[in-house]
Amino acid sequence: MYPQSGCYPLTVDFSCDFTNVDTLMIITGDGNTLISDSLTKDFKFTYQNPGPYIPSMRLIKWVTDPNTGALIRCVQNFYYYDTIWAIQINSDFLTDSVYCQNQSVVFKNLTDTFNGSIYPPELFNECLFFWFYGNGDWDSLLFDGATQYDTFGLFNVTLSALIKGCYKDTVKTIKVFAFPDIKINFTDTAACDSVSVRFTADSLSGEEISFDWSFQDGETFNTNPVERLFTSSGKYTYQLKVAFINPKCVKIY
Repeated sequence: MYPQSGCYPLTVDFSCDFTNVDTLMIITGDGNTLISDSLTKDFKFTYQNPGPYIPSMRLIKWVTDPNTGALIRCVQNFYYYDTIWAIQINSDFLTDSVYCQNQSVVFKNLTDTFNGSIYPPELFNECLFFWFYGNGDWDSLLFDGATQYDTFGLFNVTLSALIKGCYKDTVKTIKVFAFPDIKINFTDTAACDSVSVRFTADSLSGEEISFDWSFQDGETFNTNPVERLFTSSGKYTYQLKVAFINPKCVKIY
C-alpha cells in the first residue's frame, strides 16, 4: 500500500498479486470493505477523515469437498504491520497589529494538541516546524518564531508544519513601522523663576498611544503637550518616552 501517510483526505493504493484465490477483501480500518475477484488485486481508496487506520486483507477460496461434493469456503486473514496515517494539521500563530523596527519579535505558535491543531494528537512529537519571516531570516529549530526586522514595511510570515509527508503552510502579513523623528518644541528654553514653559512633541506618526515626560527634579507628565511650571532657577534635563500602537514599541527622545 502506498502512501502510508499524508494529509487527509488521503488516497491509498492497495495492490496484491496472487493466484488460486477467488475473492480478495481489503478491510480498510475505517469501516469500509473493498472486494475484488480479478487476478490482479488493485484498489484505490480515500480516507475521508483524519486518524490512524490499520487495514487487513482476507483471501477467500471455494473448494469442493471430495466426499460430499459440497462447496467449502476457505478463508485466510492477513494483517498489515504498518499503520496508515491520515493527518490533519491546522498550523496557526499569533501576530500583533504592528511591530517596531530594530526590536525583537516573537510569534507564538498555536499548532499543538492543546488547541486541537494536530490530529491524530500522538503525532505531535513528530511535527517539524519551519519559520520564514519575510526578511531573509528563517528557523527550523524553534517552536515559537523569533526574529528582528531592521527595515520597515509589510512582511509575509510563513509557518510550515510537517508530519509524515503532510505539509501545511500558514501565511500572515505583518506591519513593521519605523520610529518617527519626533521633534520637541518649547515656548522658551530660558525662563525666569515661576515661569510656565510649554513642551510639545511634534512630527507625530499618528500611531502614538502614550507620552511620558520625565524631568530631572522628579516631575512627570503623561500628556502632550505639557505645561510645566518652574519655580526655582537652575538647569533642567528631561526625557520623553513614547509608546506606539504596539505597547512593546517604546522609544525615548
